Amino acid sequence: MAIRLFGYAIALMAVFLLTPATLAGITVLERSSFASVRTFAGSNGATSEESAQDSTDVLIGGFNLGENVDADVDLDDQFSQGIAEAQGSLNVTDNVGFGGSTLVITANRSSSIFAQVLLNPASSAASATYNLTVRFRVEGEDANYAITGAFDPGNDGNTIFNTRSVRLTRPGTGINLFNYRTAGPLDQTGVLRDGLQYELIVRMADDFLIGAGAGADSSSLNLNFTVTPIPEPTTAALLLGCAGLATIRRRRNPRQN
Repeated sequence: MAIRLFGYAIALMAVFLLTPATLAGITVLERSSFASVRTFAGSNGATSEESAQDSTDVLIGGFNLGENVDADVDLDDQFSQGIAEAQGSLNVTDNVGFGGSTLVITANRSSSIFAQVLLNPASSAASATYNLTVRFRVEGEDANYAITGAFDPGNDGNTIFNTRSVRLTRPGTGINLFNYRTAGPLDQTGVLRDGLQYELIVRMADDFLIGAGAGADSSSLNLNFTVTPIPEPTTAALLLGCAGLATIRRRRNPRQN
């Protein structure tokens, strides 16, 4: 008996490991979280660089990066003929998981960067990047989606990469169910169709390259995205019937005080 139970346990564990991201008709197929903050300062042959980055492709679970980095050169550095500095701060947390039968994706990001040249010849640069992609499939029945939160992509200024958006798309079709590109609230609901794949994509980049003067940028994100299967009519009727029977039973058997 013990050997048989052990065999059942191993079989159940194998099933769990092979399908760790499937629940109630929603399958998470791909997840990529990436965050990076970098700074650079240079003059003539003198350079200073500092950076931090992390990533994960684990389908279910959390991710975080919180770093402050800086770089600078001045006349005390060998070969330097100028003065420059750069600073970067990035804090990111996100999570992909299930709450009951609901797929829940959360993301929070705040960043600030600063680059300055105090004496030429010199240059400085700073960047803070966050990318999130979650691809999933709706199976068995349609599902409701909802996104809430706030999105502030910051000031474009003289940024190098102007890629800042929060969007829900159908891969390979060019169809976006929503695509936020400017500052404002995140607030939309809709229906996702059974059998189709979808991608939630977040792209945020603050970056400055300075050859003279100074520049700064900051941005923020607070996102909550959910996908909940819509019960089929037969399932809904069954749940309603069970609720009705429970009410009748309570009426027939009032609690004795």
